[in-house]
Amino acid sequence: MNSSNFTATGRVLQVEIITLALTYPLLLGGLTYISPAFDSARNDIRNKYPLLNMTQTLIHGGNVPYSDWLAEYENMLAFYYYRTRPFSPERLPDVTAIVMAGTDDTIGVGQFATQLDKLFITSVFQAPDFRNKEKWPTWITTSGLSRTAFRMMFENLVRMFSWSIVSVVCDVNSNPFFDNYSDYIAQMLLSTLPNAQVTRLVFDSRKRDMDYEKLLQFIKDTSRVVLYWGHSVALHKLLITAARINMTQGDYVFLAFLPFRHVSFGNFGWDVLDNSSAESDVLHLKAGFKCLLIIEPLPVRGQGQGENITQMQSQWMKRSKEWDNNTYTPGETVSPHPKSTYMSMMALAEVVDDIRQEIATSSHVSPNEFSGRKIAARFMNRTFSMSERTESLIIDKVGERIIPMAVTQLDTETGKISVVLEQDARLQLRSSGRVVWPNVWPVPDRPFCGFRGEAFACQKNEYSRLQYGVGSGMALLLAITITSVLVHLR
Repeated sequence: MNSSNFTATGRVLQVEIITLALTYPLLLGGLTYISPAFDSARNDIRNKYPLLNMTQTLIHGGNVPYSDWLAEYENMLAFYYYRTRPFSPERLPDVTAIVMAGTDDTIGVGQFATQLDKLFITSVFQAPDFRNKEKWPTWITTSGLSRTAFRMMFENLVRMFSWSIVSVVCDVNSNPFFDNYSDYIAQMLLSTLPNAQVTRLVFDSRKRDMDYEKLLQFIKDTSRVVLYWGHSVALHKLLITAARINMTQGDYVFLAFLPFRHVSFGNFGWDVLDNSSAESDVLHLKAGFKCLLIIEPLPVRGQGQGENITQMQSQWMKRSKEWDNNTYTPGETVSPHPKSTYMSMMALAEVVDDIRQEIATSSHVSPNEFSGRKIAARFMNRTFSMSERTESLIIDKVGERIIPMAVTQLDTETGKISVVLEQDARLQLRSSGRVVWPNVWPVPDRPFCGFRGEAFACQKNEYSRLQYGVGSGMALLLAITITSVLVHLR
């Protein structure tokens, strides 16, 4: 690249975006869902940053099976980058970034970006070791599935209420996310909390002979705090069974985790049973929900949630149908992934335009200013205000988006959802409402009499009777012995 390009005042910067994506409508991060968000972002960038000329190339495998895509995506990326990129060596773009939602293909792309020192942004997926910046120096994530926010929510929660004995229960017949994250959280609690006793229990709700009572009886003997991961249908069955065996009197707390509210995870309300359901099941489920709290992202309030975001999401739903004949089901809402994708593009444009302005006013700018590492560093410890469209985007010191979290409770009488605990972007948990509970709150970590009534204090009366009986017998034996001695002496 010619060095004079770096000093020309007001020069238009050329920005190349490379995107790999599956056109797979069953994946909420597939191109069918996120492509309209890319369109909206490019339009807004064109209007807001006129001195950025942004082009985007979509690399996708059409309707190839998922397994075939995973086998070929790296070759497709390499072929494009080295063979078919529409740039001559003399006129390469100023900035090249790989921006994608990401699934199981993400690790290979991240390695590719790291080797070439190119900025890499994902809006859905992040690697388990994402925070290792020696390994991933150019990777930024705007995903609403923030591993750090999720992890700290659970850690803060159990610390706040002094819970150290926990059952982690997962339905493997659910989105794979639940299985992966429940294992991650269980391992985290074990490694983080002193004296923690964490039992992870997995079950398959597809099995006709699935015995929810047996599962709950095991929990009865091990813990009073139950973290549930899975679809709402299995949760409903679990809570109905819990009510039948007297586990919904407030002695147990059930905490269900939701990465976000969406029809694919089910309906996390209690009035969902159809008319064919037994009346007792309806009552039992209602009782179960009085002992249920839900851990989820904090509902966004105020900024960015007005007419603009509503209109934009309506457009995304419409364009999704036009683009790939994908129709949202009745009642289905737009997942957070398109919004996170939109945010990734807008944040990238803001960062690159900062560089452009610095170039315009500087007598000397290093060509390395456009390296992936340096651009990624500009995202870190930064808040991007997007109030005209969405809420602010908060990126922490290693490039991970941090989202506020909440613990919510459903009022079974009014249907109102209340936020009772909030975790802010600084990962601090605080009370924000009253937990309405059928018994003592918070639920004690261990029952007063122990899980099987084995505590010494609860055996006191029986022990006293035994002690009295033994003592009386010894006294009588002593009296007989003394009498015998006296008779013998006479």
